[in-house]
Amino acid sequence: MFVTVTINGGHGISLGPRFYLSCNVGTPKPSFATLSELLAGKVIEIPDSATEIIVTSNGACTNAITLNVGSIPTTTTAAPTTTTAAPITTTTAAPTTTTAAPETTTTAAPTTTTTTTEAPITTTTTTTTTTTTTTEAPTTTTTTAAPTICFEATVTSTDPTYGATINAYLCDGTPYYDPGMFGTQTICVQSISVAGGDYTVGAACYVETTTTTTTTEAPVTTTAAPPPETVFCDCGSGCQEYAGPFCPPGCTYCFG
Repeated sequence: MFVTVTINGGHGISLGPRFYLSCNVGTPKPSFATLSELLAGKVIEIPDSATEIIVTSNGACTNAITLNVGSIPTTTTAAPTTTTAAPITTTTAAPTTTTAAPETTTTAAPTTTTTTTEAPITTTTTTTTTTTTTTEAPTTTTTTAAPTICFEATVTSTDPTYGATINAYLCDGTPYYDPGMFGTQTICVQSISVAGGDYTVGAACYVETTTTTTTTEAPVTTTAAPPPETVFCDCGSGCQEYAGPFCPPGCTYCFG
């Protein structure tokens, strides 16, 4: 059932700000309210068998008050009030139509131009050019640099289990690494370090560095001038050869 919990003015002053609601049977819904809600009247739902409601402050002081539940309250529903707003009148202005004056386009009469093109006279002249390409034989130059002086290192392993570990640079500059050398070994090196063994420095050794350079000359291209152009013409004394691409005036072309 639903009940309204109301406390009289003057109760709950300096308490709260919230108050827990409980009852002797079951649990009310909701189970809390504010002081202003209790002074105005807080509607909650409790079990039908509940006869007491306890209001307890949750502030520093936990004062409480017990209210007895009376008879089941009667709910009165007020008749609804209907309010009808005055209708809104919308006035639509008559549309304005503006028609622009039409544009007049004047097209001039087309002009006809007649062009007469004479057939071109085509003269074909063939010129032969001879190209000669000469390629020189490549030149090879071999240069031997001064030898690099190194030393012979004789390495002896002293670790019977793992052998000697050698880190070195050979005389030609190549890195050399041997992680497990047993016994004795002699190598020609620039520098060396040995772990798990000893080494002794022996006689000097060296390696020569040879550099070979091949140079290829750029090809030489020679272009021969074309032979002089001639034409065969008949100028009244038979077909003869004339220098140039055209016959002399008054002569006709012929074949020699």
